[in-house]
Amino acid sequence: MPMIIRVLRFLVLALSITTAQAQSYPVKPVRIVTQVTGGSLWTLQFMRDNVAWDALRDYAPVSLLMTSPNIVV
Repeated sequence: MPMIIRVLRFLVLALSITTAQAQSYPVKPVRIVTQVTGGSLWTLQFMRDNVAWDALRDYAPVSLLMTSPNIVV
């Protein structure tokens, strides 16, 4: 039981240090816009005979960042 208490004290100390460090930096807005489209990634396997990858098997675990509808105004 004393080991758990020591770990909790260390975590509280680490959180307070991280909060103090985060407040010392000047606040500047960060604007990053990223759009990843995969249209050519999965259609290339139908246009060529020898493709070195399978889009569903190789890229499915890392490709879904978020889902959102495409709206053209």
